[in-house]
Amino acid sequence: MKQRPVSPLFIRAMEEGLAHGRKQDYEGWDNRWKDFDDLKELQRFLFKRLDEEILELDEDQSLLEAADVANIAMMIADVALKIREEEDA
Repeated sequence: MKQRPVSPLFIRAMEEGLAHGRKQDYEGWDNRWKDFDDLKELQRFLFKRLDEEILELDEDQSLLEAADVANIAMMIADVALKIREEEDA
């Protein structure tokens, strides 16, 4: 079965979503880690944000909202890897 590559338009939408947040003075993901003492708490926060973003999906803004969902999913994966690293240490 031939794999379908990730759409450059989708990647651009993810990057534009992040750039939009930065223009609105969002500190960015690298600084977000500092807001939480516990990675499990951060994970719960991200799952809640993911639920909120999924509810915002609509036909008119589907590309941008899907990019938001993907960005949050990436953050969840980052946290899961960090939790695994701490558990294995």
